[in-house]
Amino acid sequence: MAWITLLNSEITIRHKVRNAAGDAYVSGESANIVTGLLDPDGDASALVVTITEIGVTGLYNIKFTPDEDGIWLLTATNPAGTDEAVYEYDVIAGSVAATALSTDAYCAESDVVAIAQYTDDFTASTTPTESQLFNFMARRAAILYSDIRAVLGSAAPGPDNYNVKFTGSTDAEVALERVLIHFNAIGAAIDTLEAAGAGESPGRSERIAELYTMWSDRDDELRMAAKMYQTSSTTSATHISVGEITKSSVSSREEDGLMFTGTTTW
Repeated sequence: MAWITLLNSEITIRHKVRNAAGDAYVSGESANIVTGLLDPDGDASALVVTITEIGVTGLYNIKFTPDEDGIWLLTATNPAGTDEAVYEYDVIAGSVAATALSTDAYCAESDVVAIAQYTDDFTASTTPTESQLFNFMARRAAILYSDIRAVLGSAAPGPDNYNVKFTGSTDAEVALERVLIHFNAIGAAIDTLEAAGAGESPGRSERIAELYTMWSDRDDELRMAAKMYQTSSTTSATHISVGEITKSSVSSREEDGLMFTGTTTW
């Protein structure tokens, strides 16, 4: 599984070098570690890769800064040792920095307020602030984007501020977008309630626990919605009603307000 990271942000990989027996770390090998870096097109990248040992520990920081979004692969080989590793990173174009915007998220501020059952207006002086809320929303959106990218690859639609986004209004697009909005709001609501102080209210603590369960159980719904989105882009024979996602011809269940019925393979 690829680690998700941001475009034009330095990646630091902690790499270890052990001896041939594999029972001790080897120091002083920075110049002997051979790296290979493949860009999202599968071509050898000319980007600078730096290798620096951490003290004299036999542990090394390997760093590079990706300059385009997509899947990057870095290999590290130690000729005198036993450790060869492949590191995979999914680089996305969205922003989750301190200047994150509401357009870096699938959901809106009002969606988070509704899920969190939070009544206060967010301003520059509240806890959390509105700026912090946007960061929560953007960070959870990046996780969700990584989730669906595992199914859809580079065609995965992101929030409005991403390079690829929802541009149509088919049933499958609406279904996937609504699932993403729902879980984006759940994740950001968790962060919001925790920042506001869960211990201040037993009811708030219980709500956080409920939301954590929903967030942890997101995989099946996201994968099903993504697969139907993918199917609808290659055939016109599939029809999905808004709020209805196909799962299995022998099952029908309702979860978090969505009904799953019908047939599909994934």
